[in-house]
Amino acid sequence: MPERVAWTNAAHILYIAEWTDANKTVEIGLTWQKTSAEQFMIEAQPLAPRQIAAMPISFFGPLLKSWCRIHVRLLSEMRASAKPPLYQIGRSPANREAIQTLK
Repeated sequence: MPERVAWTNAAHILYIAEWTDANKTVEIGLTWQKTSAEQFMIEAQPLAPRQIAAMPISFFGPLLKSWCRIHVRLLSEMRASAKPPLYQIGRSPANREAIQTLK
């Protein structure tokens, strides 16, 4: 996600964990465009036969495999680097105290 929306936007979304509305997701590049639920299929359906279906099927397999490999590798690296500090935070007295206040 940081590569897609810039580190500052990704950090805000992930650390603050507040809902991001459709206008903001388009503005930061997380989504391509905004449409209503009623308009979604009306706008999406012409894309498939006109553009996507016109491409050779042999194009999509390698492309999707490549994207998946990249994202799985990045997620694995991020998870591995985040695990030790998250574990330490989770076991901290301040975290235990915060959890107790929720009970």
